This record gives sequence, structure tokens and C-alpha cells, in this order.
Amino acid sequence: ITCVRESSNSEEFATADRAMNEFKAQTRSLSGVYTLFVSELEKDFSYGVQEVEPMQAASLMKLPVMITMYMEVEAERISLEDIYTLRNEDKVAGAGSMYNQPAGTEFSYRELLEAMGQTSDNTAYRSVLGIVSERRVKEVIAQIGMVNTDFDENETSAEDVGLLFEKLWRGELIEENSRDELLSFLTNTVYEEHLAAGVPDNVRVAHKYGREVHVVNDAGIIFTDEPFVVVIMSKGVVEKEADEVFPELARTVFSGLTN
Repeated sequence: ITCVRESSNSEEFATADRAMNEFKAQTRSLSGVYTLFVSELEKDFSYGVQEVEPMQAASLMKLPVMITMYMEVEAERISLEDIYTLRNEDKVAGAGSMYNQPAGTEFSYRELLEAMGQTSDNTAYRSVLGIVSERRVKEVIAQIGMVNTDFDENETSAEDVGLLFEKLWRGELIEENSRDELLSFLTNTVYEEHLAAGVPDNVRVAHKYGREVHVVNDAGIIFTDEPFVVVIMSKGVVEKEADEVFPELARTVFSGLTN
């Protein structure tokens, strides 16, 4: 399934067609399913490969939770200077180092958000979710228009994640200063071996990485002169294959849009 939307420009169609065909060729012989969504932010032009396919979100589900926190701040219900006291029941093993901190350790709400972005900290995620509530996050997911996203099942689609980044970038979700801080937390993370590895070192990538068993995802904004969103998701994959192909897939998209 492929899709191109919002363009009557034959050159854009050709670029999209070439990128989609290369993406399919690069993933055809690999295990599992790979999906793609690309959106040129200043042209309102996007395309995808199986972009509405339900996929395991892994840590990409941290994105609407982070946005919800900023929305609550802007509604003046909380402040990023507020202090959260860590509890044992907040602790979730895996990504991040907050799990190793003793109960009673204090973090500002801003520090929780930064940890969610920089190290995908699972303990910070659970703490923030407790602050903003699952119900509120689900409302925000619906408000964004993420129609193929199920918070309870931790499922989303490449298009839904791309839509989140589009609306975030355009200031449709949170104010510019909040947006810029959130994107700074997604820049130069500890997970730079996938999407960012396919982009030249001098190009900024603000992105969220996610990984589960047989699932590798990476999604974000590539800050070229004409910035664009790239979302690559996978399921049922051999992780070693995915780790090797992700930078190649990112490089294909990047070179197609910048050459």
C-alpha cells in the first residue's frame, strides 16, 4: 500500500515514487514488516508505505505523553518547576537510569520530560503518566487525530506519529517555546544509531526511538533547509537486520529530498 497526498507537482510525485520503491526494495528480503511515512513540512506534501498499518508503538507512545504534559503546563494546571518525589511503584526497568535512584529522590517535571526524551527513561514515563493521567493522554491522542493509535494496546501507525510531528512543528498542539524545548530533549539522545545515522553529522535530527522484542522504531524531524518528518516502524523483525537497514533507509529518504 502506498499513498501520496497533497501534491499536483509531478517532480514531487517522482521523488516520492522513487523513495517508496527504494524503501520496498531495501526491506523486501528482510524478516517482518517495515512501514514508512515522510512529510515535507513546508510543502504540505507527504507519502508512505503501509503507513496506516497498526504497529507496536514501543517508546513512540512517550511522544503524546510528553505533549500532554506541556499542554497541562500551558493550561496552568501544573508547572515544569514542580517537584516530583520518586516512589518505588514508579520504577520501571529498561531504558533510562531513574530506575536506579532511591525512592524519595526529587526531580522537577522538566527533568522527567528531559529524561523521557534523552534516554527514553521508563521510570520518568510512568511518573509523568501518573501526573497527567491516562485519560488525558487518550484525549490528546484523539485531539491530534491519531485514528490508528490505541494507547491501551500500545499501538500506533507511521502516519499517526508523522501527524503528531507535523502538528507539533506547526504550533497546532503547544506553544513555540514548549515545542522548541521538547524538540531539544529529542536531539542528541543516547539513541543515534538508526534514523540519525543515515543523515549527515551536521544536520540536526529531533527524534524518538523505540524498541521492543522484534520491534525497532525511529521517528522525528530532520532539520534541513526545508525540514521534513520521517517515521520508520517495524514489527516481527530480526533486530540485527533492522539495526543495519535503518540508517540505509534514512539515507535513502534524506538523499531523495535533498539532492
